[in-house]
Amino acid sequence: MMKLLTLGFVLIFLVSCTSSDNNANAQDLGFDLTENRVFAHTTSLPSTIRNNITLQNPARLLIIGDSLAQGYGMLIEEVVNDRNLLITVANAGRTSTGLARIDYYDWVSEYDSLMGEIQPDIVVAHFGTNDMQAIRSTSQTVAYSTAEWDQTYRRQVEQLIRINIEHNTPILFIGPGPDRNSNLDRHLRMVAEIFEENAHHYSALYIPLRSYTSGPDGEFVSNIVANNQRIALRTSDGSHFTMQGYRFAASLMVDLLQNEFPQLDPNNSNDRLAHLFRPQ
Repeated sequence: MMKLLTLGFVLIFLVSCTSSDNNANAQDLGFDLTENRVFAHTTSLPSTIRNNITLQNPARLLIIGDSLAQGYGMLIEEVVNDRNLLITVANAGRTSTGLARIDYYDWVSEYDSLMGEIQPDIVVAHFGTNDMQAIRSTSQTVAYSTAEWDQTYRRQVEQLIRINIEHNTPILFIGPGPDRNSNLDRHLRMVAEIFEENAHHYSALYIPLRSYTSGPDGEFVSNIVANNQRIALRTSDGSHFTMQGYRFAASLMVDLLQNEFPQLDPNNSNDRLAHLFRPQ
């Protein structure tokens, strides 16, 4: 069953965000479309993490995705430290990447390696902003805005989830927030549905960021009011968040993780968390 979040928490501010770019070898897209991984026992993600989380052996949280994932990761680390949670953060977000340009950076192949190297207890993922384009591998191109694109993109998301299943590791998918550009915003609504549907199907965690960073009809806004505070959410490019905005979003994500995995908080301070529910 997918777990979902609704609002209510206290926030703070600031830090800054950097980026890096490297190319990686791409997998063959045709193979990716026709071959499935084989699972020994289950096709659902776990709902728990190990119980032996301590100060000396904290939970390992891996952040994957694009430049927005990088920003969330930096502020998640700050929120985690402010709350004295038993978590270490490995921020593997990369600028200019996504699930469409396999020829540029093959997240599925690289993610498999990252999981083996870092052995995270929890993963947080954000994709979509750079994916409003054809899906390209070294051997194949799938045109954007076609049924084949939708099928192929869904397959990319499923491959990420299946890697988590193999490693018995929960994953939190971030449904993208709104964008000022109307075309990109429509795209982000579409991929958010893909992430949410897969989260539901595979029992992943999911947070619909649009619900907390938009106007009353889900539209783009630069500022919101939460807990009687005005928050300047977005930068002038209409896509990225300010540090205050990243902090707001990161606090929501950490609220969710604290609620789902109480062993992350040695003080059991559940009274400060957002209200959470599980839709049927």
